[in-house]
Amino acid sequence: MYKTSLLVLGVLWLASCKKDNNSTRVETLLTIDSTKTPAAATLNTAFTARVRATGANLCYRFERMHVDSTAPREWAVRTIGSVQQGGACAQALYRVDTTVTIKPGLPGQHIVRYYNSGNSLFKADTVVVN
Repeated sequence: MYKTSLLVLGVLWLASCKKDNNSTRVETLLTIDSTKTPAAATLNTAFTARVRATGANLCYRFERMHVDSTAPREWAVRTIGSVQQGGACAQALYRVDTTVTIKPGLPGQHIVRYYNSGNSLFKADTVVVN
């Protein structure tokens, strides 16, 4: 009887770990609403910028930062998230504070542009690299 009870408890425990596959997540851009980029950096040394982004409700989740080098001294930064499709979502803003790291390989003025959905420019910052 003891072994049977243990077996049943083990099966129930494993079944409780099963993920619900009824909802799917779709990648989307989170809305950047605040950034802090250093004014100066050192050549071939990475600098870190702070980014705060939001999602419309608590079904949103942060996935990663995406940085593209659009020209020799220009960078495009986007905050990639995902949102659950289907089901009910708590109606509160989802917020994430994160960082992005860029390593400049050329001296001079670098432009870091932060984009939201629809390729909408949120902000452009200048970093002087010596």
